[in-house]
Amino acid sequence: MGIDVTELHIDPELNDALARQRTVDHIVHTLKQLPDGWIVGFQAPGFRPLSAGSGAVGPNGSWNFYVRYWVWGYDDMPSDDVFDMFTETWDSWGWIDSVQSDNPRKRSAYGQTPDGYRFDIRRGVHGGVSMGWMSPYYPASGSAYGGVMPSIITKDGPQSYEQPQRE
Repeated sequence: MGIDVTELHIDPELNDALARQRTVDHIVHTLKQLPDGWIVGFQAPGFRPLSAGSGAVGPNGSWNFYVRYWVWGYDDMPSDDVFDMFTETWDSWGWIDSVQSDNPRKRSAYGQTPDGYRFDIRRGVHGGVSMGWMSPYYPASGSAYGGVMPSIITKDGPQSYEQPQRE
């Protein structure tokens, strides 16, 4: 996501379970501002499955949590309009840092929430819209959670925890 780890700090109050829950909270809060029927999840129709994870990648061996989801359920709306609705919502909250298009067939935007969660949204070459969320870093001692992330989220919250089938 183009993040400079020298700018990051370790949140001593955060752990894996809280990072996962707060990520879901940010996604649900966003979806509540958007049209009904939109879905965020690991396995969008016609696209490869995405996933979540964490790792010892931060300062002083700290960990963070990262998840990438597809967006679907917007029927015949052009994916550029979906991308714009997300970025306009986040920008109205002061969360967007930049919107880029390094390739005329792709678009991306990057931002950060007030509590330090970084995110991006991308409209890919084939029209799919995906988003990634990365938590602030937390002490490695808070990383042994092992919980799963919802596989489908709507504005009403998590709808499924059934993980996608990978071949």
